[in-house]
Formats: sequence, C-alpha cells, structure tokens
Amino acid sequence: MSSRPAFVLMALAPFLIVPATAQTTLTADLLADLLLKDEILQAETLINNQPRTALTVAFRGEIEFRRGHFDQAETLYREALKMDPKTGRAHFGLGKLAMAKVQAKQGIQSLHRAIELDAKEPIYRLYASEASGVDKDYAQQRKQLEEYLRLNPRDEDRVAEAKAGLEILKAFESQDIGEVEAPANPAPIRFRKSLNLIFTSVMINGKGPYDFAIDTGATQTVISEKLAAEIGLPLITSTVVYGIGGSGKVETKLYKARELVIGDLKVRNTPLGTFNDPLISSFADGILGTSAFSDFVMDIDYPAASCSYSASGRQRRPAPKYFPFGFSAICCCFRWRSTESAATSLSIPAP
Repeated sequence: MSSRPAFVLMALAPFLIVPATAQTTLTADLLADLLLKDEILQAETLINNQPRTALTVAFRGEIEFRRGHFDQAETLYREALKMDPKTGRAHFGLGKLAMAKVQAKQGIQSLHRAIELDAKEPIYRLYASEASGVDKDYAQQRKQLEEYLRLNPRDEDRVAEAKAGLEILKAFESQDIGEVEAPANPAPIRFRKSLNLIFTSVMINGKGPYDFAIDTGATQTVISEKLAAEIGLPLITSTVVYGIGGSGKVETKLYKARELVIGDLKVRNTPLGTFNDPLISSFADGILGTSAFSDFVMDIDYPAASCSYSASGRQRRPAPKYFPFGFSAICCCFRWRSTESAATSLSIPAP
C-alpha cells in the first residue's frame, strides 16, 4: 500500500485541526453573544462543556450577575483574576458590580482596565460610557459611545441606544443632565390612588400640573405624544425602549425638557421619552420613572398616600447592598410602608 495518502493527510493536518486558541476565541465569542441576547441557560450549558479557565470562570460570574447573585458573581470574577490577572471579562464584571454599589470611581477604573485588555469588545465601551455619565464626565461618555459605534457591534437595539445617547449629549451640550435641586427637608409628595396605581402632579417647563403615574419599575420618565406637542418640547431623536405600559420593544421619541417639578423637587435638563397608547393616555399624562429620584432614598407610605425622600438617607438607613446597573439603569432605593397591596409597576393588560 502506498504511503502517499499518509503524507497528504500529514500535510493537511494543520488545516483540518482547529487550533486551541482559535477554538477558545470562538467559544468566548459565542458565550458573549448568548449573554447579549440574555440566553442564560444556553450560555451555562456551553460553559459546562468547556475546561475551567480564567475566561470561563469570568463568564460564570456573568451568569450569576444576570441572575442577581452578586456575591457569587464577585467571587467568580476575583477567582478568574487570580487565575489570570489579564482577564478583561472579569475586570468588566467587577466594574459593573462597583457601579451597582454606587462606587463610580472604582467602577470606571475596572471598566477602563477591561478596555485596555480587550479594546475590541464593544460592550465594555457601552458600559464605560454609562459609568462616565454617572460621573458626569460627558466628554468621556461621548468618546466611549463613539468608540462603541466605531467597533460596529451586531446589536441593533444597543446601537440605537448609543446613537440616541450621542444625540442627547449634543442636545444638552455642556449642561448637567438631570441636575436635581431640592431643599434640605423637602415636604412629602402627595399622591392619589386609583386603578391600583399611584398618581402625582408634575409641572413641565412651568406648565401644568399634569397627572403622572409613579412607576418604581421604570427608569425612564415618559409622557404622551399629545402632551409633548401641546407643551412644545423640542425633539432630540428617536430610539427603542422596552416595557412602556407593559408592552415589549417599542420605538419612542425623546424630547428635551428644561425642568420637571414634583413637589419640592426640581429636575433640570432631562430627556423625556414618549408613548402613543390611547389606553394609557386615558388615565395618565405620563409615567414618572425612578430617574427623577436617583439621588434619594424614598419612603412610600401607601396608606397615608405620601412619598418622602431624603438625600442623606443612605447614611442613616440600611440600604440594599447592590442597585441595578446597566445601560440606562438608575441607582435608587425605595422603601415601602404598606398595610395593603399596591402595584408600583405599570402594566396594562392586553384587551
């Protein structure tokens, strides 16, 4: 038998066998893609079939983070860094955790370290832009958003959010976005109870008052398209958001508001999303999200129909160890006093 086929196979072997480094890269890319799509179970199944490396341990931390198991996530991120201090995914995770604990400087440091180690990973740029916004470093926020888009990520919704973010920064220029003014001891905000929801009065650019549903599950304050037109708010751009009125993904227009007034609280230079749902418009002019109270600890006394807020409450009262953090997320703590059930997250059932 000729030995020629054996020589041919030996010559082709480098092309037939996928190098380990290439296989690792393919697995990492697939894991990152699954996590971007929130396919947690699929990502976990894939990791279970991989060797235990610094990168796979960091990805396990990502999965625990998504599940809200923050202590386990931190343990895994730190374990990954012990295995390899240059694991960008682990630094990224620690950055998110720091931001969730309202530790902006530490979060920015970890996120920038992740970028140094893997400058071509788009999601690191997006989270770094959010962290820079929290730190009110708008020049750095703009830079990170531009870099994110330059990397041409395959994520249609986040790309739309990033483009909208740049338009918002352009619209407000050097102004502090969401600047809050409140007295040392603000009076409680009175609210009304109806339809198992709570409502309060809001002034916009000196006009109103308008009826807004308070939704502690919403990070974005939104108003009806009709009201935006009546007030004459300047249009910034359009983007995609999730969950307005319990709906899925919807397109929304963003408008520039000079000032919102809720009781003694004033919020200046803020973008407002919009909805165009006749059902919601029939009972509310808008939905007040948590961003208006991002600097405060809130006490919502449902039986007394009042909401008090305190900027110094973080030092006086125990607060959650972690706050939700992500693109467009807001750090805020709500505390409830209730002797009866209350729906705080606005959800409109389908007809």
